Amino acid sequence: MKEKAFYFLCFFVVGNISCTIYLLYQALSYPRFDSEDYYTKDETKAIINQHIKKQSLPGISSFVAYKFESFELAENYRYEVSAEPVYGRLDAPVTIVEYGDIECGYCKTQHAVLKKLVDQSEGKINWVWRSYPSDAHNPLSFRQSSIAYCLFLKKGNKYFWAYLNDVVQDTLLSGNGSDEYLSYAFSYGITKNHLKQCVIQAQRRVLDDIEKGERDLVERTPTLVIMDNLARESSVLVGYHSYNELKSFLGRQFK
Repeated sequence: MKEKAFYFLCFFVVGNISCTIYLLYQALSYPRFDSEDYYTKDETKAIINQHIKKQSLPGISSFVAYKFESFELAENYRYEVSAEPVYGRLDAPVTIVEYGDIECGYCKTQHAVLKKLVDQSEGKINWVWRSYPSDAHNPLSFRQSSIAYCLFLKKGNKYFWAYLNDVVQDTLLSGNGSDEYLSYAFSYGITKNHLKQCVIQAQRRVLDDIEKGERDLVERTPTLVIMDNLARESSVLVGYHSYNELKSFLGRQFK
């Protein structure tokens, strides 16, 4: 446990490559959990080289690089490229628009399902998240959504999705928010000055999402609008839907 704790401190706080490489080498010297074999010298070298490459990304801390590993499908364009944050290929034939509330328990579960669905769709599905906070969950639901949009405006699409995932997974729900919602934002390189500069524009984005939801007759979250971008048709699914339910509904896209 002490070695793991020290590795975490070295990797996330100190950010020292030499320190991290040493500890990584030490960790890789232990047996694999699923095998009695040890990592070979070549395997260890390959993993370390891969780690160095990620550490060397210009302008990106080791913490952000680590978070981005789970969001490779989120291209890091700015809002000038796409008006909305999109997870997945921009030209995917199917778009799932989710009206979600960060403080909604069903939305928290739906979030993981939609990410898995897009990850396994081989580029056929993308996901657009729109904020639709319940009055009962404000002001924190609205505030956290605004910060996510501030990251989108100031840093890019990938930052939006990584931060959104952090607060959705970490929230205490029902309007109690995440204790770390500001710390998460700062860890992605956004500053208090950034927040001051983009707060009005970011809040406007949340209000725009709410207006779109009202036009789409959204009554509760999550609500999913499934858009066939080729046939120009759409369907609406209200409430939580499991991975298998959505996969069955979108069956032709997985053939």
